[in-house]
Amino acid sequence: MIRIFTLRSPATLGRRVAENHAIHGCKLERGQLVIALIGAANRDSARYLEPDRLDVERREGANLSFGHGPHVCIGAALTMMEAEIAFRAILARWPRIALVDERPNWNGNPVYRGLTKLLVRKS
Repeated sequence: MIRIFTLRSPATLGRRVAENHAIHGCKLERGQLVIALIGAANRDSARYLEPDRLDVERREGANLSFGHGPHVCIGAALTMMEAEIAFRAILARWPRIALVDERPNWNGNPVYRGLTKLLVRKS
């Protein structure tokens, strides 16, 4: 049996249960496959002042988007480098770019969470 916990996720994380226990009233038995959708990890109000606010310069808290320790994404460094190059190019072209709406429209997909659109004003 596969149990899925929906936590709004940019990625999934599959693991085998090491010992019997329960999470949020759901019994998990040793050996079961658990697929966690881990997107909420970066939206914890106990760690972030404004967890639902889009902030590309956020520095508070540890970012878990690419996993951690032995389970870190092998492409994390490349992705971060590509993002830095893209943001630098956008800011070089439009240095005063600004969000049109402070509340971006999220797609609602629990597996591949992302924006449906991000409206910006380029001055």
